[in-house]
Amino acid sequence: RRLQDCTTSVVRRLRARTCRPGASTTAGGKPAAVFASNAWVGCDPTPGVRKVLRVELRTAGGATPAERVQYPSLFASPCQVPSAPQWLAFVRHAQAGHNATHALHSHPDNPLTAKGREQASAAGRGPLGEILRRAELVITSPLTRALETTALSLEAAGASGVRVMVHAGATERWTAVCDEGTRKTELLRNLQEAMRRWEGWEALPEYWWPERHEDAW
Repeated sequence: RRLQDCTTSVVRRLRARTCRPGASTTAGGKPAAVFASNAWVGCDPTPGVRKVLRVELRTAGGATPAERVQYPSLFASPCQVPSAPQWLAFVRHAQAGHNATHALHSHPDNPLTAKGREQASAAGRGPLGEILRRAELVITSPLTRALETTALSLEAAGASGVRVMVHAGATERWTAVCDEGTRKTELLRNLQEAMRRWEGWEALPEYWWPERHEDAW
């Protein structure tokens, strides 16, 4: 429910902006329409998680009928991407504790579940593995769930030599306590040696995660 409310909040705020004086309008002079859907893949790729969001703002001169919307293309392999071999891939972390147990939304920095660890390893053995082996740079959030997903995927892909950087900018927005992280010194004390050698640790602040009052929404 809370994740659904996040989507509703984004759509509501975008709609409010389109109603302001001087905002974009449709060809008929009405405020631009805002929609959210999973139509670009034709289904919910993560049933029960509801983490996919496509927000579409249709402005003046733009078509409003859904059949005229140009949705992103889906590719079977990295080589099919038009900009290959140079392109950017976003990879979501595998199942963490709060994804499986609602009570853990109030617990900071949950690690992956056993299923999540299996998901990350399986991803590394699949198409993601090909992406990782070809990557010039992998950037990961310092959140434990992201660090574990990165390490397990790289290991399964046989891509341990790939350059990896830890950067707080890759961290998701604050929506609950589960989005709060762990102090850098504590993270480094508990991580595997290979992960401590990743780039970015020196520049990372001790307290690096977003907090409730910093959320611009």
